[in-house]
Amino acid sequence: MRFVLPASWHRSFYPRRGGAALAFAPVADPAAPLGAAARAAVELAAGQEPRTDAAVAARRVLAPVRAALAGAPEAVYAEAADALRQVRTGSWAHRLAAAFLVPDLAAAHVAEVPERHPLAPLLLASVSTVEQALAVLARLAPTQAEQLREPELLHTLAEGIGDGILDLYAAYWTGRSVEYTMAGVPEYLAAMTEALPAIGTRRAFETLLGLAGQRGGPAAVMAAAHRFPDLAVPLLRANASRPRVAELLSRHLARHTGTAVAATGHDPRLPPWVEPATLPPIRVAAAPVVGRLMRGEVTPEAGDLARFGWAVCCRWEEAGAPPAGRWALEAQALVGDDETAAWLAEAVRRWAAEGAGRRVAAGIDVLRRLGGEAALRQLHALATTAKTRAVRARAEAALAEVAAGLGLTADALADRLVPRFGLAPDATIVLGDGPHRITAGFDDQLRPWVSDERGTRRRDRPGSPFAAIRQGVRKVAAEQTHRLELAMTGGRRWSAAEFRVLLEHPLLFPLARRLVWITGPPGAPGPALRVAEDRTLAGVTDERADLADGDLLGVAHPADLDVPAWLAVFTDYGILQPFPQLHRPVYRLEPGESAAARLRPVAVVRLLALERHGWRRAAVEGARVLGMERDLPGGDVVTVGLDPGIALGPRPDRQPDQDLREIRIRTREGRARPLAELDAASVSQLLADLAPGQETSGLLCGPDQAGQRRGPGSRRQEPVRRR
Repeated sequence: MRFVLPASWHRSFYPRRGGAALAFAPVADPAAPLGAAARAAVELAAGQEPRTDAAVAARRVLAPVRAALAGAPEAVYAEAADALRQVRTGSWAHRLAAAFLVPDLAAAHVAEVPERHPLAPLLLASVSTVEQALAVLARLAPTQAEQLREPELLHTLAEGIGDGILDLYAAYWTGRSVEYTMAGVPEYLAAMTEALPAIGTRRAFETLLGLAGQRGGPAAVMAAAHRFPDLAVPLLRANASRPRVAELLSRHLARHTGTAVAATGHDPRLPPWVEPATLPPIRVAAAPVVGRLMRGEVTPEAGDLARFGWAVCCRWEEAGAPPAGRWALEAQALVGDDETAAWLAEAVRRWAAEGAGRRVAAGIDVLRRLGGEAALRQLHALATTAKTRAVRARAEAALAEVAAGLGLTADALADRLVPRFGLAPDATIVLGDGPHRITAGFDDQLRPWVSDERGTRRRDRPGSPFAAIRQGVRKVAAEQTHRLELAMTGGRRWSAAEFRVLLEHPLLFPLARRLVWITGPPGAPGPALRVAEDRTLAGVTDERADLADGDLLGVAHPADLDVPAWLAVFTDYGILQPFPQLHRPVYRLEPGESAAARLRPVAVVRLLALERHGWRRAAVEGARVLGMERDLPGGDVVTVGLDPGIALGPRPDRQPDQDLREIRIRTREGRARPLAELDAASVSQLLADLAPGQETSGLLCGPDQAGQRRGPGSRRQEPVRRR
């Protein structure tokens, strides 16, 4: 015969008859009658040598037969019981083995079994009351009583004496009350959390509710509620004030709809924090619409579904954001739009300030799955401007995942996410119509201008449509200027296709044409170029240059340039640079000089300011930052040690200056690399960042700062090239 234990008792090797139901399936050719098999098992178990682990050995022989008897038909069970009653007059080994197979035979042996008999622990699997179990325990040796810790015996006792296991195990562990044992014995707590969900009594369930706020407690409550749904609803409602019980009630109601309606009088498919009457309506195009809407033939009005979904998410947050209602947040990835992305990003910042880390992680993941330029722009804003490092890191990881799916780098994706504000490629836009029509735009320095229908320049009115665009462009210009400066100091390179994205963008092009660019990978600079007014490339002598598909291009570091020649070109054309490039100091090491010879103590405020320029904290031990590091071109990392280290608590301006220790360069394979192998641009930027008194960036910088800018009448006219 074949017997299958139910999933809830998969750890019980010897279940009781009348306990958890067993699936019984006789084979085509049954073996010997079960009564004869039971007697044979008793004889075999009784023949075990009387040693301390004899009960364990006997159980291995008897347990399969006991499982068969527990699930056998009544006639088969009665035949086996009659066969086993015939051995009740045999030795104690025979009697105890028989009582194990048929628990009904155990009561007569509880009070008279010899103390410390090797097979006496078998009676624990057959007792029916707490008193019987305590009487057996009194006759066991301490090592024999240790079998109470076995999960198999725990499950079997739960079948036999129900919630009496609370008292039995409390007596075993402390000899005191259940409450005292539960408060002081973690092993007792773990055992009860595992066994009580299978006992359908009020006391067992209320005990689990008291554990709902502890680790493993919610899962145990839900397991018991799923097994006994009619018992669970009133008890969950009566104990809703306990930690997490209200949330578990909501989850249970959602799972057992019929039971919930009967017990509570309302439809549990809607959480209590959802009030349909207060949610925004969802309009559709035509009537009758119900059937057509369900078949997908009618779509909601634009924005209605997104506003409805966000209203549900707000109700969920106002209700305390119960985990069972997390679907309200997850749904934004399906119904959200551009406005949802903005609202969700604002909520992520608020949740981060409140310390709701799980909601922050879920919100960032929803932004990633929502997709679209608006959602990705919000992700990029979180990655660059969020106040906490954890939020920035999570948003960066989400952007990197999106970029990898598109076959792009994170930087290339960021270039494509720069907003255009509806501007034409020449950074102009036409607003209004009729007499109120205006043409607005931005010059080569991204300064705004407005002209009327006659082409006359005039001042823009406050509150006009262009005012919002002007404010957005000012913010984007500052962000992209900083990104381009980091690209220069970090050695970023654009492919020819990626660089064309900059040339075609109305806001990136004015920034790109005010910089000097250089071909070739970092450390191996090629010819330097600039972007002409007609979006072509030109060399230092104004000769035209073309990019091949495999070429690389980056913002040139002055260490790789003929600075005087390029200064003359930019002075002649009157080009003001967005950040110090040609006027940036260049630092070099003399032959035989080490970088440590240049390093002096640096203020903590200045070191932390380097985080805006590509540096990050490293070697954090305890509450101190003992180093700073940044990425180098090619994947290497440079690290500098700090002494005594930056304390994480006190204000930076009140901490002592930091001594800069050994500078180390580590390749991506983990190999150390000498500083002398770095390219000139990396060495110059490293010294500029770490040497005191040297600034790493500025505001606007142009040829006039060197006293070389010519007057308006002498400015060279830039040649116009055609594609």
